[in-house]
Amino acid sequence: MPVIVMEVDRAELHPNADSLRVYQMKAAGYDEVQIIANLETVYKTGDRVAIALVDSVLKDGTKIKPSKLRGLRSFGMALGKVKDSVGTDLSEVYCQKTMTRSVQFQAWPSIELFYNLCRSLEKVGQTPTLTYRAKIKLDGTNAGVQIFTDGRVAKLEVEPDKIRDVVPNHPDIFILPFYGDSITLDFSDKEQLKARAEVFNQMVQAVETSDPWVKETFGVEGIGEGLVFYPEMHAPQNGSSRDLSLEFSFSELLFKAKGEKHQAVKTKKPVQIDPEKVRTVGEFVNLFVTSARLEQGVTEACAGEFDIKKMGNFLQWLSNDVKKESVAELERAQLIWKDVSKPVMNAAREWYQQRAKSI
Repeated sequence: MPVIVMEVDRAELHPNADSLRVYQMKAAGYDEVQIIANLETVYKTGDRVAIALVDSVLKDGTKIKPSKLRGLRSFGMALGKVKDSVGTDLSEVYCQKTMTRSVQFQAWPSIELFYNLCRSLEKVGQTPTLTYRAKIKLDGTNAGVQIFTDGRVAKLEVEPDKIRDVVPNHPDIFILPFYGDSITLDFSDKEQLKARAEVFNQMVQAVETSDPWVKETFGVEGIGEGLVFYPEMHAPQNGSSRDLSLEFSFSELLFKAKGEKHQAVKTKKPVQIDPEKVRTVGEFVNLFVTSARLEQGVTEACAGEFDIKKMGNFLQWLSNDVKKESVAELERAQLIWKDVSKPVMNAAREWYQQRAKSI
């Protein structure tokens, strides 16, 4: 199937996931298509978007298949806004002619904080018992290994031994081991979750004090960023959890925990089962407009440059990022995005302008 320019007919938040949106896409000569996408790029009614339909194969080897995300079906992938006319076939731009076998590094989708995972499971009425393993999160890295099997199905692998079997042996290629022991979480037992959260926080504190893997591997001692926690299960195929009857993809069951110096959300502790409760708009701004998030915005939206001409890109990125991650905090504080959007933008604008002037 091709990649077609389609128009957004309807757009709404996913009823079971704060970080997802549901789109109805249309184009003359094609059936209306439902697409589920994250909030990293938000499309509005009337936008023209390149849509990879089911069975198309992208140039990086990704084969588009139907998927089920938090109970709703998605029949393609949104590849971004375009200026081409609705109905234009963009297959030559986005697709490969033949599918090749490959091993690739592929960026993970956004990884939630622990309380957002707890909240998402609660919203769909599921309380599984899952066992987790941690890996140290290296600053600037966020990748898994994508493997195409004989059936041309892509799967993401996280187990170090299995990655080692498929990645070339080279002195400049390093495979992160698991860190610490397995820890089982019963999402129906809040007291157990609180106790496990304290264990996770101790682990993060130890890594932040000194990253043990970097010290052992490179002989360099310094602050670590934090940890990513993976459910101990077989890597998923077709975007679903094979071992669990959950309406969650494998990556949606992950959660991250960063030390104080790297936190994009200034929570009291790296791992909490409830979001922070802010009492004022000012407290909300302090919670989300952090140094880590601001610096990330410059990297993502401005290629690391402080240029007044790029400030609009920076502010748009930061607005989308905060809006995507703050749903739980806004709900608990009985606020809406309109209440906080302007103060968030003012704080970010002032920071960017000061940094640009100092260069």
